[in-house]
Amino acid sequence: MSELSFGTSYLQEAFGSAWTWIFLILILGLLIWLAFIVRRLLKIKDHQGNKIKKLESDLESWHRDGLTGLLSRRMFMEQAKHMFGIVYRHLFEKDGERRKTDTQVTGGDGESNPLALVGREMSIAFFDIDHFKRVNDTYGHLIGDVVLTKIGEIINSHVRHGDLAGRYGGEEFLVALSSDVFGAQAFIRRIRKDVSKTTFKANDGTEFQITLSGGLIQLTSAKQTLKSLIDNADKLLYQAKENGRNRYVMLECDGPTEHTD
Repeated sequence: MSELSFGTSYLQEAFGSAWTWIFLILILGLLIWLAFIVRRLLKIKDHQGNKIKKLESDLESWHRDGLTGLLSRRMFMEQAKHMFGIVYRHLFEKDGERRKTDTQVTGGDGESNPLALVGREMSIAFFDIDHFKRVNDTYGHLIGDVVLTKIGEIINSHVRHGDLAGRYGGEEFLVALSSDVFGAQAFIRRIRKDVSKTTFKANDGTEFQITLSGGLIQLTSAKQTLKSLIDNADKLLYQAKENGRNRYVMLECDGPTEHTD
């Protein structure tokens, strides 16, 4: 009996009591469970982080054209409608309360909202790259993308706060300017001048240049809408291309005039 008692005491001293082992096993199980929970939470966090990044990317692509950095067509039209409404009310309506509302909506702060600097005039410049299909067919679509990217950079470098610039589709670009048609003319002159000084290089080392054609029109009548402005600017662009390209046509008081500067 004394030997059995001695053996039990020895085992308890060596390995502890059964309750101690049960307690240790429970602690170990709890640690394993906590590790599983932490790992699961980290996976959920990573998943949510990826979803947020994708949403941010989708939002950016909705706002901006990926190649040119200009406004997407949808975003351009949305902001241009608001810009048109502000200028239209300034020109053709005498409702002071609505003008006050315009100031509040645009934020009154040029740093936070480009529409805050919208003035009392509005012009549309509609232009595109001459023979762009030939560029793609001759040098490849990747070089065509390089051309589009560079044109976007040039346009962005000349757009003022209060103006809107977007890629309308393909090689077409739309700019809504807070100025009269002569301000739009000065703008497109600067764009064309920079483009004329730009040389592109194909993969085989061949160098080439491009030209732009455009149409310019100003909001001057209460009968005009944003759609009619864009449609008529498109017609002026078409006229410029029909007359030989590498030029722009602007609608003045006496009618359309053609320019190659």
